[in-house]
Amino acid sequence: MKTCIFLLTTGLILAVSPSLKADREKELLDDSMIKLPDARQLGPEKKQKLYAFLGKIYEEKGDFRRAVQAYRQALKISPDDLLLRSALAAAYLESGEEESANQEYVMILESCARDLTDPIPSVRLEAIKNISRIPGPKADALLLETLNDPDPSVRQAGALALGRWGDEQVIPMLIRIVDNRRLSTDAISILARMKVDEAVPAIAKHLSDDHLGHRRNTAHYLGMMGDPQALDYLLPCLKDESYLMRKTTVYALWQLHDPRAIPPLIEALNDDAAIVKKLAAYSLGKLGDPEAIEPLEKLLKDTTDSNHLYAALALVELGVPVDTRIFLDELDADDFFYRGTAIEGLAASGDPVVAEAIIPMLEDRSAWVRIIAARTLTTLNLPASHGALTKSLTDSDRQVRAYAAAALWNLGDGAGAELLSELMASPYPEYRESAARALKYVNDESRQPLLQEALNDPSLIIRRIAEESLTQQSEQDSIE
Repeated sequence: MKTCIFLLTTGLILAVSPSLKADREKELLDDSMIKLPDARQLGPEKKQKLYAFLGKIYEEKGDFRRAVQAYRQALKISPDDLLLRSALAAAYLESGEEESANQEYVMILESCARDLTDPIPSVRLEAIKNISRIPGPKADALLLETLNDPDPSVRQAGALALGRWGDEQVIPMLIRIVDNRRLSTDAISILARMKVDEAVPAIAKHLSDDHLGHRRNTAHYLGMMGDPQALDYLLPCLKDESYLMRKTTVYALWQLHDPRAIPPLIEALNDDAAIVKKLAAYSLGKLGDPEAIEPLEKLLKDTTDSNHLYAALALVELGVPVDTRIFLDELDADDFFYRGTAIEGLAASGDPVVAEAIIPMLEDRSAWVRIIAARTLTTLNLPASHGALTKSLTDSDRQVRAYAAAALWNLGDGAGAELLSELMASPYPEYRESAARALKYVNDESRQPLLQEALNDPSLIIRRIAEESLTQQSEQDSIE
């Protein structure tokens, strides 16, 4: 245990210390410098696990170069560990060493291709698990072969893996998998990201599942699909005996953008559970109906458990002025959801002076809060945010980087357009998806070629995002 603590302390100091000189920095990136203390007292298995753990710590700190070195050390001990090799490839990719990442991926695919011919189904399933971490046509070709496997569990695993990358040809199989209780959550999440409307009735059946977590997942993904036909399935869930189910449902409802949800959401402002009230208020703000103003003003007076914060956000989104100190006071809240909500409130307030308080939140300890901060800054065009946004282009979270690039693009900085163009040209779907989501917030007409190109993307997920962006632009142009 002392060794582990010393390792973590040493690793974190190396990862974040600003005082290291340039020659020391170069030295640290050599494999030999990623060492474990008292290594002679550790067996190979413990060494491997500790190196892998150190790699994960470096990743979480955004220090992908040192993560690479730690994973390489771990692989010296366990060269056949494909999970480790996948982690190494991902770290290479994040550190900009795409060629090295591709070399690792090739090694993984070669091993998996052999395993897919193994007569034991469990070996083939393990191979699919490893292939599913690798985007690109070579991996897709291997996964396509599994759709004809004699074992149904192997076929289903192959379909799920292809679906995660947005391959629409597996949609019929995914809809069938929704009926498989063991695999349904994965299938539902993929169909939701693809926004496959015809899957809604099959997915909605799971709202009556005995397991609370499964019901909540189902409601969450039905909301994510954004299809109004889900409304009739979700409304009864507002009467669920579990406040957690009601909480998930009120949040899901606003994403359907159906005005029929407004009366039941107003009623939910009187729910016994504070979290249900809060998220009902949040949803009413997003739906933008003035009918909600009076009950929200009543909730604004309730400071219990920060109920007033969510009421304030909803009201400013409905055009009602509120005291912006409500948002400023929550920027240092322990609950990261409160911090994120405060950021949204400052952005919606329309006051550029108080909105500048969002800028330091780009360095929040929570990646989710940093994403909210970067995304809101795309709409504010604050010159004072330029330096912080430029720094965020190296954030450890890919979506933060993408939104920061969009915000910079809106500020007229070519670095933002350059990064998003680069991400959209990536062979890796997860990079293109992050960029496509950020492009929705770019207000420059020069984004159009990237979105038009995204309409032909191999991933249905990315095509859906591009379609939404272009539809929103078309609607805005018609209004103007």
